[in-house]
Amino acid sequence: VVCVCVCVWCVCVWCVYTSSLAPYWFKIILLISLHWLPVVFRIHFQILTLNYRALHSRAPAHVAHLLHPHSSARSLGSNKLHLLSVPHTHLKTRGDRAFKAIASKLWNALPTPLRFADSVDWELNTSLFRQAFR
Repeated sequence: VVCVCVCVWCVCVWCVYTSSLAPYWFKIILLISLHWLPVVFRIHFQILTLNYRALHSRAPAHVAHLLHPHSSARSLGSNKLHLLSVPHTHLKTRGDRAFKAIASKLWNALPTPLRFADSVDWELNTSLFRQAFR
């Protein structure tokens, strides 16, 4: 039984990532039925998971030093939302792809309950899955 499941899984992976043999709609149906995220959303999931771990002291220190909480001189409601300050980047090609820039942007775009959650793995995966397949 295990061998059959592994073979089916390998065929599914092969079909999803082989562009010439499977039509686009088949790949989407397969991704949805297996509850897999598309590649871009999988990358966002990994970045946000590392971001969450860094904010909760579960990641290496050099990653945690890249993220800074949003602070304002005035007393605003956004200070209580666990937002991160997005650094100004000079280059659109490299600067916007830097971890501290993209991690802050993705974190601030999350729904508020996800930013306050104790564990984000399942909720984040479900949220990204809904965004991917609206």
